[in-house]
This record gives sequence, C-alpha cells and structure tokens, in this order.
Amino acid sequence: MSRVLCFVLAAFALATNAAAFEFIELEVIPEFMTSTHYGNPGKGCMPDEVAIRIQDVKGGICSPPCKAFSCPSDVPDGVSAKPQCVLQDGATKKKYCALVCKKGMCGAGASCKMIGPVGICTYDLSQQESFDK
Repeated sequence: MSRVLCFVLAAFALATNAAAFEFIELEVIPEFMTSTHYGNPGKGCMPDEVAIRIQDVKGGICSPPCKAFSCPSDVPDGVSAKPQCVLQDGATKKKYCALVCKKGMCGAGASCKMIGPVGICTYDLSQQESFDK
C-alpha cells in the first residue's frame, strides 16, 4: 500500500534563486530496480530512490535523497535536464532530488511538467504499467 507524503518543492533551485516554496502531495510507491537514477518508476527505481507521484501531475519519478544539497549525476539516456535538490518531505524535512527541466530535456518516455515555477521531468504511465506492481 502506498502512503501519501507532503513535500515542498523548493523553487530556490531555479537560476533566479527565488525563495518561494509550494506545498504539493506526493505518493511514495514501493521500489523496484533500474540502471540509473531518475528513471521510470513503472520500470523500477534504484535501491536508494523512492518512486513518487506528484498530486495533480500525470505520471511519476524515481527520486534519490539529497546529500548535502547534492544529487547523483547519472541520468537516463537522452536526458539533458540537471539533477537538483528541489523536493522536501514536509513532515520529516528529508530532501530529495529531481530533474529540473524545460521542454525537450527529459528523454524518451518522460516530459517536463510545470509544478509552480519549476519544471520537473516525470514519466507518464501506460495502461499496462503501474506503480503498484
């Protein structure tokens, strides 16, 4: 069973260094295996990642925890978006990484979805794929 967490999307990761925050809800999904960070959660995440869905955003992402505001740099093939520490669990304050993007930077199967002022790469799921394998 998935659990819903309240995360904070930290817009300070933008080049403008704005200090605005937006509360969003994410659903944490059981993890599976894949070969790089930031992959499609429908196909599995790395052991150190959580698979999440962002409330009111189609699809989901695999998200590793931030380590001193740094993020793993290995990304799926075709991705030019940069990993940044932009998600925070509103309850535990634990920070997570995501691919901050503009249109066309997310690679095959993913797209850049705007969450407030920040674009985040997410993967849409087909009818056959599911986060709840």
